[in-house]
Amino acid sequence: MSRFIFFTKTRWSEPPRLRHQLASLLTAVGHEVLFFQKPGLSGPVPPPTPAGSGLVLAGHRELLHHRLRLLPVLHRANRRVVERSVTRVMDEIGRRPDDVVVNFNYDYWFLRGLFPGRRLITVINDDFVNSGPFGYAGAARWAIARTCASSDRVLTVSRALQRGLAPFCDAELFLPWADRPYQAPSHGRERNVLLFWGFIDRRMDFALMTEAAAALARDMPAIRIVLAGPQEDRVAAQVEKLKSTGNVTRIAEAGLGQLPLDEVLAGIIPYRAGDPVSDAIMLPNKAMPLLARGVPLMIAGMPDFIEAPFVLRFGRGTAVDVVRELQRCHAIVQPHIERFVASNTATARAAQFLGQIEGA
Repeated sequence: MSRFIFFTKTRWSEPPRLRHQLASLLTAVGHEVLFFQKPGLSGPVPPPTPAGSGLVLAGHRELLHHRLRLLPVLHRANRRVVERSVTRVMDEIGRRPDDVVVNFNYDYWFLRGLFPGRRLITVINDDFVNSGPFGYAGAARWAIARTCASSDRVLTVSRALQRGLAPFCDAELFLPWADRPYQAPSHGRERNVLLFWGFIDRRMDFALMTEAAAALARDMPAIRIVLAGPQEDRVAAQVEKLKSTGNVTRIAEAGLGQLPLDEVLAGIIPYRAGDPVSDAIMLPNKAMPLLARGVPLMIAGMPDFIEAPFVLRFGRGTAVDVVRELQRCHAIVQPHIERFVASNTATARAAQFLGQIEGA
């Protein structure tokens, strides 16, 4: 079994993203994962710490936040800080010939020098070029080009990102997977909940959601909208305005097993059109767990989202019509959901990923 060394800008304790899911997938099939978490700017670097079967969490240092590195010279200066910090960790725990580096950082173009002779797989899952501050696009392209060139394989999570990476590399699609086999939803319960499950942040189209909630309150008063998950502080006022429609409830972060899925008509993912981050989404992580439980999706924005009978779009003035269509087709789309889940399992994705470590 191999040891996979992850480099991320994420803490293990944050809500699960692809990096967490992939690490858990690899440890579940017997591999080890050394997970470098979000680097710090100051303070002590925590020592490598076991965090479960096959998983070790590690820290390291960076010079300054990646969005502040507006020039290549700043990237090069940051390289020296990161290299020294990572080298200290690796000298402590030791390198192994079976190490495989899995890099989620678009700007870690120097990892080849730290791990010579090891497989290096980079995963790009955000549009770093277009989502950065003004003046950052050039520096991001500089870093991405070098990161891709130094990698044995590059994986990405949507066709939009695949097109954006085309000038630098031939990236392969690597989509999220179901956390469990498909389970048909129970019958006989009234389904009157639209569930948003995930991080409530500025990507959400609050204007569209407020309009939709008001229309549903007027024309379909039995329908409720539930927002379940952590909330970004800066959207607190918008969430309160949304709740003022009277049919919107927000609850604290909860697993799907803690939510009334027998009452859920659809998982709702209403992101703003024109946002570089959400526009690049083809299949968000939250979609597969919902689909595995027989929950269809009601979405806005995300022009590259998969097209399927169980994905219904809504926009201005259409929420009521879409909800009525969901009520009509909820049972009809279940065979489509079942087939989709069966073709996107953990086993299939593990085989795809482990195939990347074979050959050059």
